[in-house]
Amino acid sequence: MKAAWLPAVAAGALLLGACTERPITGTDPSSAPGQGATTVEVTLPAGSITGWRDTTFTGFARPDDAIFDLVAHQDSFRSRPLGRVGDIGDSLDLNGERWAVDSFNSARLEIVPDTLDLSIPSGGATLQVRALQRSFDASTATWQEASAGQPWDSAGGDLGPVLASASVHWPPQDSTASDTLTVPFAAATVDSVFKAWRTSGGEPGIALVLSDGPARIRIDALFVTANAHIVRPDTAMDLDLAYPVQGRTFIYDPPLPDPGTHLRVGGVPASRAYMEFTPPDSADGHRLRGAQISRAELVFLPLPAPSQGHRLDRAANGELTGLGADFFDLGAKTPVSDIPGTSGNPGFALFPDSLAAGRPLVLDVSGAIRKWAATPPDSSVSPIRVGLRLNPDGQAVGYWEFGSSESAVDLQPVLRLLITPKVGFEIP
Repeated sequence: MKAAWLPAVAAGALLLGACTERPITGTDPSSAPGQGATTVEVTLPAGSITGWRDTTFTGFARPDDAIFDLVAHQDSFRSRPLGRVGDIGDSLDLNGERWAVDSFNSARLEIVPDTLDLSIPSGGATLQVRALQRSFDASTATWQEASAGQPWDSAGGDLGPVLASASVHWPPQDSTASDTLTVPFAAATVDSVFKAWRTSGGEPGIALVLSDGPARIRIDALFVTANAHIVRPDTAMDLDLAYPVQGRTFIYDPPLPDPGTHLRVGGVPASRAYMEFTPPDSADGHRLRGAQISRAELVFLPLPAPSQGHRLDRAANGELTGLGADFFDLGAKTPVSDIPGTSGNPGFALFPDSLAAGRPLVLDVSGAIRKWAATPPDSSVSPIRVGLRLNPDGQAVGYWEFGSSESAVDLQPVLRLLITPKVGFEIP
């Protein structure tokens, strides 16, 4: 703990009349309250606060809950989206008339990439749509398992025939092309493949695979467009039909490492850092409870960047939340609430370059500390419980970690207070 004294703030002078008699109070004007009030900074590492507890919980958003898909083939990281092309009907309504879907002439997978998280070598990369040989469960599939307790025959998905393939480039080689990446299906098999999916509901599914690289594409939208031959008893025509890729998830390798004692924010599955603490009544010789709180901050010290693939490579939005119960009792199911003394929970941004340079994450908790400081000294107080999360969870496969109360002192979270201690005034 340390205290850095700031210049005193004058509180005004006590004016006395021109009288030779001793004031009735018998008090020297220089001892009036406020004359000695000084603003003080008090810094409290987490390890110095009795009762500080913190931990990380993981699993708030799985890959199938994420707001994106990811296909990657990098030196030490690979990722493959999985899905099913379903809802392929045998007929459709068009202008109030019923048409039969007779056959499929051609098809293409269309990918809307996030251009801020896209890396393709200058010579392009080969992107394939592969048939899966085994069905998968989107909520539990991993690089090693098709579903919980059911391993793939080959890690990364039981890949079957190549259904579609293209060399993709960024920026597109055709300057007039849209930002959509297109992968055409093999013309010789497209009709039989789509009719098989119509019968099976898209089972057992497909995988999107980068077969060379290093390359990485974060996907915002993914769908299939098929040119179908549709007929009525008296006429026929060809029409483009769009089919969603359903039941999507992505699998990746290597898996996320365990956070251990670190405080982690982000990732997929998503992690949140939870902590609780009660400030001490006094610190560094200053009474904190009852003091005027000018500002209170929680300061989190970033650890080195994670390894490739798990590194947060883009700015991400986060939120400091309140917690409605003891998270050591309820764990990840602990309800989120407003922070005491605040109207709405404050947001923040994680900037990878700043974090990599060691710049702390500083969050305002003045409202909660002011509410605590205003509690009468003889009253019991509840611990302040807060959590760090990305908002929404599952917005980035990358994460960042911060020191915890179990880290070395120079990496521990810090409660930093700017206070004006209460000044006593007694009449002799």
